Amino acid sequence: KGIIFDIRMNGGGYGPLAGSIGGRFVNDKFNCGYYQLRNGDNHSDFTPMVPIEYPKRGDWQFTKPIILLMGRGCFSTSEIFAAGMTKLQNCISVGDTTGGGLSNSKQISLPDGTIYSISDQIIYDTDKRIVESVGVPPQVTVNWNLNNVNNGKDPVLDYALNLLKNK
Repeated sequence: KGIIFDIRMNGGGYGPLAGSIGGRFVNDKFNCGYYQLRNGDNHSDFTPMVPIEYPKRGDWQFTKPIILLMGRGCFSTSEIFAAGMTKLQNCISVGDTTGGGLSNSKQISLPDGTIYSISDQIIYDTDKRIVESVGVPPQVTVNWNLNNVNNGKDPVLDYALNLLKNK
């Protein structure tokens, strides 16, 4: 009837892989959002906004219902994937907002040996909202807690299975 993707504890990975997977669900291109790169020393020195897009992949596309399980354990590439998937008409995102940690950073050493890290880009979702520290919200919020897990229950997955069963 459909497919359930569980990315709730995905810490990220290789961006083109997310685009390659997303490319199986679109007829043209998979738009995951936008980015700007830092290009100077001033707070506002960034390049113009650039789309994060991947081409459709393969000769066939999956067009049945998709349920994307997401939550606070999603970071980096999985958030970019979630931002793109939540815009597909046949996809419903369920769970909690993603973690909001995905920008690359640049380490800088000071003369006294102190090292600090500064983000060298801004990542936006498909609606051009900043994702860093905010995350990507689900379309349907389903709460869970440690007691659920300790009792072998997963209300997010249960919700998704019921949703798919009734499609």
